[in-house]
Amino acid sequence: MYKDPARQREWIRNWKRTHRAQLTDYQRRWAYGLKPGEYEEMYQKQNGRCAICQRPQSRTRLCVDHDHATERVRALLCGECNRGLGAFKDNQEVLKRALHYLCIHSKNYTPQG
Repeated sequence: MYKDPARQREWIRNWKRTHRAQLTDYQRRWAYGLKPGEYEEMYQKQNGRCAICQRPQSRTRLCVDHDHATERVRALLCGECNRGLGAFKDNQEVLKRALHYLCIHSKNYTPQG
């Protein structure tokens, strides 16, 4: 295609970036039922931040979080927070115990009661 390897690598990177975005839109619609523009709307409402840790993320880095029981879309999460919820299988009791565990093992912990 290009005689210059650097230009060819750049073309390939741009092609992947463009087509990855199109594939992602298709996958979001197929996997979560999001209509065109809904992901972007969620991204804007969250100011480009993960709904849990609030760290800013690029559009392609935020995951669509959904309730596995109801398939209802909840929010956009960074990969770390999304994997964390997945590891706890959305079990609120286990998450509460994990929070308690972190609190009692924190150097700033003071027992209440």
